[in-house]
Amino acid sequence: MDWVTPFQRETGCRVTLRLVEDMEQLGERFDRYRYDAVLAPPALADRLIEQRGVVPLNTDLVDRYDDLVERLRDLSGDDDHHYGVPYSWGVNTPLSDPAKVKQGGAGQVFAPPAALQGRIVMRDDPMTIADAALHLKTARRDLGIKDPYQLTSRQFEEAVELLTRQRDAVRLYWRQPAEVVEAFAGGAAVLGMATPYHYDVLKRAGRSVAVPPDPEVTGWADSWMISSRAENPNCAYRWLSWTTSPDVQRQMTRWSGLAPANPNACGQEPVRTSCAAYGMTVDGVDKRRLDRIAFAHRPSRDCRGAEGECTDYPTWADRWRQIVK
Repeated sequence: MDWVTPFQRETGCRVTLRLVEDMEQLGERFDRYRYDAVLAPPALADRLIEQRGVVPLNTDLVDRYDDLVERLRDLSGDDDHHYGVPYSWGVNTPLSDPAKVKQGGAGQVFAPPAALQGRIVMRDDPMTIADAALHLKTARRDLGIKDPYQLTSRQFEEAVELLTRQRDAVRLYWRQPAEVVEAFAGGAAVLGMATPYHYDVLKRAGRSVAVPPDPEVTGWADSWMISSRAENPNCAYRWLSWTTSPDVQRQMTRWSGLAPANPNACGQEPVRTSCAAYGMTVDGVDKRRLDRIAFAHRPSRDCRGAEGECTDYPTWADRWRQIVK
């Protein structure tokens, strides 16, 4: 799949892509070098907005902007400004082998019985702490967790402790989607936090897998943003418009397994089936499912404007490294 070459041919703009291994490397490269646009995950997007590394967008210059899922459009901005054009999104959900795990919900993921030692997979990302916090939101109501990404010191320590106790049961902290598929397909893993993409791939392959019905989950959206140091802003806007087209969105979903931001991409197979795993059709996303997604944003000390003091992202990243080492 190639949606870069046709863009260059049609617009006359030249694209130089730089791929990175993780968000930290992406942020370092963006800070150090001059880029016109960046595909930013939530934790980086919020930092770039705060530090004015990206510019507010004139969304009138982005084709099909109004076709994109409204909830996603609102994630990278406020009532007055939008800084990102949503490109892809996903959710983190418990995945289990029902032949080996009777109740494969978050309760067993974060408090696994002895029989599951060494058979759990978890995403290798500091934001996984929010998954533990979301579980504690209902399991420990006395903690008063409202937003799993904005945690007081006590709430944060309880989530970290939960993940630390879980450590010996984790076989794999995964970064690449293929790692989860391989672990479940080979029988090494029977439970963990994964995505609808993993469920879809394994189910199509005839594997025994299940996800909880209608769970409350964490999620994220990656958005294209234009650098405040862009040397080619006109081409950057044309690129943002290009990425919203149903054809490009279909290719992205087939390549990454993530859900498209433009529902019009969901009208053809095999993407229609992939969209369905996220509760998405050409008419949009099922509102009931969308309302049960806690979309990611960067943890901040000011609790994102709420009362009190919360733990910031550097603290999350540091403690996560201690958990997985």
